[in-house]
Amino acid sequence: MKNRKGFTLIELLVVISIIAILAAIGLVVYSSTQKNARVSKRIQDLKALKLAAEQYKVDNGTYPSTSLKWYTWNSSGSCPSNPPGGVTAITTTAPGLAPKYIASLPNDPSDGCYAIISDGNDYKIISYAATEMKAADYQKQPSYADSNGSRPNAWAVFDDPTATSGW
Repeated sequence: MKNRKGFTLIELLVVISIIAILAAIGLVVYSSTQKNARVSKRIQDLKALKLAAEQYKVDNGTYPSTSLKWYTWNSSGSCPSNPPGGVTAITTTAPGLAPKYIASLPNDPSDGCYAIISDGNDYKIISYAATEMKAADYQKQPSYADSNGSRPNAWAVFDDPTATSGW
């Protein structure tokens, strides 16, 4: 009998199977990590927008007014025509905030949108419409849950939850 060097077909298949399983596990973990990073960016964007609105008020005595109309934006310019809650939207940028109070308006890290509404005395800024986000994902951050019960798929920052609850 000859002394053969190398691996049998079975050994190669076992090694390939183990590599495939490890790769599949790695992809699932990587995907979850990426989604968590996008969630963190949305929260940081809302904090930055809130800070910009507060700085605007310090300088001007009021918040930037949108005349109680939603101003929406994202990188593709394709926000749903109505933010959650059915309020008519104007697809544009947040008035008065960029570039003086925030260098540039942030864009959602995937396909979601940001929106602002204000009467000058109060304001609400929301993050909504990201297809990767489900209602349960939004509920994992209760401090950012929108005070308007008709928006389970949105996060919000605002100056007064009582005054803006109907928005």
